[in-house]
Amino acid sequence: MPATELWQTKLAKEFMSTILEQLKKEYRSLLAGMGFGPKTTDFIGLDIGYKYFRAVRIKKIGNEFSVQDNFTGKLDELAELLVKINIRDEENVSVNFNKEDMLIKRVSIPAMPHDEIGSALKWELKDQGGFDINKASIKFSIIEEKETEDGAKNIDLMALIYKEPDVEAMVKALKDNGLNIRNVIPLNFALARYADSSKIVPQKEKVALVDIGSVKTVISIIEKDKVFFRRETAMGGDSITDAMTGILVSDRGRIELSREEAEKMKCENGIPEDIKILSMIRPVLERLASQIRSSLEYYESQFFCGAIKKIILAGNGSKLKGLREYLVKEMGIEVLTILPENAGAIGLALSADSDLNMLPEKFKAEDKKALKRFSITMIIAILGFVLTLSHAFLYVKAINLKREVGIQKQYRDNLKEVKLLRDEIMAYNSAIKIASLNGVDAVRVMKKLSNIIIPSVAFDKLVINSTEPNVTIGGMALKQYFLTEFMSRLESDPMFQNIRLSFSEQNQGLGPEAIKFEIIANVRKK
Repeated sequence: MPATELWQTKLAKEFMSTILEQLKKEYRSLLAGMGFGPKTTDFIGLDIGYKYFRAVRIKKIGNEFSVQDNFTGKLDELAELLVKINIRDEENVSVNFNKEDMLIKRVSIPAMPHDEIGSALKWELKDQGGFDINKASIKFSIIEEKETEDGAKNIDLMALIYKEPDVEAMVKALKDNGLNIRNVIPLNFALARYADSSKIVPQKEKVALVDIGSVKTVISIIEKDKVFFRRETAMGGDSITDAMTGILVSDRGRIELSREEAEKMKCENGIPEDIKILSMIRPVLERLASQIRSSLEYYESQFFCGAIKKIILAGNGSKLKGLREYLVKEMGIEVLTILPENAGAIGLALSADSDLNMLPEKFKAEDKKALKRFSITMIIAILGFVLTLSHAFLYVKAINLKREVGIQKQYRDNLKEVKLLRDEIMAYNSAIKIASLNGVDAVRVMKKLSNIIIPSVAFDKLVINSTEPNVTIGGMALKQYFLTEFMSRLESDPMFQNIRLSFSEQNQGLGPEAIKFEIIANVRKK
């Protein structure tokens, strides 16, 4: 075999091997998106605070987990998260939601079927301030079902009341940054999941989880991964910084601390030994201890629970040096541990099955993997390459046979083979000419469409005719916006003219906003 044929054969094998591998990858991805195949064990949690965010990727095997990736950044760096930890399209992200006007309340209602609880809660919570209960959304997590002294059965649960448009706006902003948000959960419930998964909470024992943030502190009573009680207080780490800011009179004279200096001193030294500075922040520390103590006493008396003797600290404010020792001494309570800074993000990643998922229904129904099809660009590339390569093989073979006929004219049988080969080439060229009748270059049209199509649009029909309309395109678009963008690209391309949408309708089987469409267009003659 001549060197040219050897080179082309090798090239074809390498190309087809790459194509097959890509098609296998697309096939596995399509099956996963339809719910078949192996389930992912990687989960991503995103804890968004007032100043910073923390993201983790965990790998979960059974009841155990390990952190694979970890990233902390300022809020203005959130758009870079996709690249920072290389989040894939198919990876689901769980995020926290902690708006000021969100209400979390423990409620006791008569026992009833679970599908009726939502309506009962709206009636029970109709007088809550700050909410039009008919417009508010409610989620709930059942704590326990118990029998009262008179024999009636009650359900105790944690109810979550929030405004869905607030959640929708946050999720949309994150999705616009390329994140596939699938769970939205309050942070303190995620922290409870982390504490339980890390085996911090003793079995069958309730403990207090005190999350000290920058501007507020959330006090929760938890057992295993359930939250039994929650209360907020408007003080946090910034309250201590604010108390240290100002003029300090000492043996060295008057010292004026700016807020930045006070924050630096707080982070480096913690609770100071200097009696003058300690006197400035003591009221804040005493108020924090008092808020924790009163919350525990309220829970113990209101829900007839034994004394809470252990607490867990979490949040940036809990890292204040000396705070743990101060609370032990001031309250006479045991501090089990201080959770790591990424505990909230890990807890979110572990909470994919939470009852309190606030993700709006319009996003739950979205699953772009269900619309995923074998790439039209890949198919066109394969077709074009195979056609070109086959034509080259036939051409080279014809030249070689012609040379053999010229050298060995005595072998008349070779003339029959040349004739058959010539017929093959003519048939092949005829097929190409038919596809390009009246100036309509079918191959050029397909290549052009492969450059114009966008990821959120998929074709299921492509017809190219010599009569007008020359091109008919049918398919699906995830949203109307993507269909409009695709048509705009067609109109901007000089090859196409008279582009019209001949048919469109919603197809909710593929998503709440999915559009089935058909577009017709003419090809501009050369």
